[in-house]
Amino acid sequence: MKPRLIIYDIDGVVANSQARYLRSGGDSALAQKDYNEFRKCMLRYSEDIYDDEPILTGIEMIEHVRRAYRADRMVALTARGEEGRELTLMWLHEHMPWKVTNEDLIMRPPYIEYAPGVYWKEGESKFDAVEYKRHVALELMKDFEVVMAFDDHHDISHAYWEIGIPSICLMVPGIDQGTRMQAAISNVVQG
Repeated sequence: MKPRLIIYDIDGVVANSQARYLRSGGDSALAQKDYNEFRKCMLRYSEDIYDDEPILTGIEMIEHVRRAYRADRMVALTARGEEGRELTLMWLHEHMPWKVTNEDLIMRPPYIEYAPGVYWKEGESKFDAVEYKRHVALELMKDFEVVMAFDDHHDISHAYWEIGIPSICLMVPGIDQGTRMQAAISNVVQG
């Protein structure tokens, strides 16, 4: 029998990072379909995470499911960039009721800067959070029984469901971080 695992997203599920995202300027860059500027904004977004308030509803729901399913491991699977690992781990250690190790935090690979301020070349595929999380979940399923996944984005929750993972799309009133940002990113990726 494989050990049991729960996947949870950070932003919009256990951390309210909406104010930080708005300060980063990412909305403006996406509205202009400037993906290089958006990547610069996301580097700024990785800073000052201690302003993020914990989302108690999400934390308590995940903790309840962890206990009910007797999960052996909890994995934070986030589209936050690898450049924010140290600060993100510190925030998780402070706010999560379960132990979080470096291995329990899976983050988007760091951006590659081709030249100062140039992170994306014409013709390259842009980062797709849905495909990224689907791929990582499939890899985790090789070694674990993934008993539940929590995300605040419908398309990601649906991707988990499609590969056989029960999923809860957690939408907390007043916190629109994941849905608005992911919708804007999808518009840029498809545009």
